[in-house]
Amino acid sequence: MIAWAIVTAVAAAVSLPAGAEVITRKDGRKIEGQIVRENTTYLMVKTTYGTFRIPKDQIASIAGRRAISQNEREGREALAAGDLDRALVKFQAALKETTAPEDRKALQAQVAQVNERIQAREEKQFESQLATADGLIQEKRFADALVELESLLRRNPEPSAAARMIRKRIGLLHMAEASYYEDQINSDARRGRALSENGTLGSTTRRQADRRH
Repeated sequence: MIAWAIVTAVAAAVSLPAGAEVITRKDGRKIEGQIVRENTTYLMVKTTYGTFRIPKDQIASIAGRRAISQNEREGREALAAGDLDRALVKFQAALKETTAPEDRKALQAQVAQVNERIQAREEKQFESQLATADGLIQEKRFADALVELESLLRRNPEPSAAARMIRKRIGLLHMAEASYYEDQINSDARRGRALSENGTLGSTTRRQADRRH
């Protein structure tokens, strides 16, 4: 009882899936969401709070429901399963099939929502891979960092803000790599001079000792 009240409240408070239906239960409570699967005994309804199974014998009515094509049905199922790429393909195919204004409007909203989620996913992946490259640079693993950045660049070709950011990182990588190897060379040179000076000092000390004897 409490769980359904929470679902109803949350679904009303935030944006709903495109083409949402309103399911009225026999006890009077309403659930707003999108029917993503159905059989003879229950409905699977995707809401902004999650996906829920509602027994058909508890349903009084469904408002806002319309007949949907096989492609749209498969798109809804893919969306409920989290397969955004397949959902997008199916919704776009369904959009090409229909000329009904109401159906086109609902499908265009579906396509827009899925595109937004795909973009958010790709932005998150981009930031994660960029952070990985930065970590590799800090660890002085320059070759590995360059592989990560070039992989990102292939997926974000120029001209784009992402490509400019990647190019900047690659420039910083080369600067960090040059500085690191310069420090290594200088360090080796200092070590060589120190060894040479120690060797000269040792030879002088031995000659002085020999003269005393």
